[in-house]
Amino acid sequence: MWLVSWGGLILLGWHLRWAACVLGSFVVVVTALVHGPALFAMPSEIPAACDWMRDILQRSNFVKNLCLLGVCFHLLHHEAGKLSLEYFLRVRAARQGRDD
Repeated sequence: MWLVSWGGLILLGWHLRWAACVLGSFVVVVTALVHGPALFAMPSEIPAACDWMRDILQRSNFVKNLCLLGVCFHLLHHEAGKLSLEYFLRVRAARQGRDD
């Protein structure tokens, strides 16, 4: 739910920096608590023949989260563009201010 909510705000361009900060924090927590330890510890419930598949999945999820964190850092230094909801509302408010 967190990923959909905050990712949706980024997609719409509404409070972009705030959404990137919260989503980046979430990615750091999940990576540190789930994918990081899973790189080094193997659960006993998984058969030994499937270790390679779990290893590949955990490594790919770890790298994916690092990439998402990089995107969140990148978004912290940018403003929403002309196709964003924030820009649309800002322009609409400016027009209403001129019409009064």
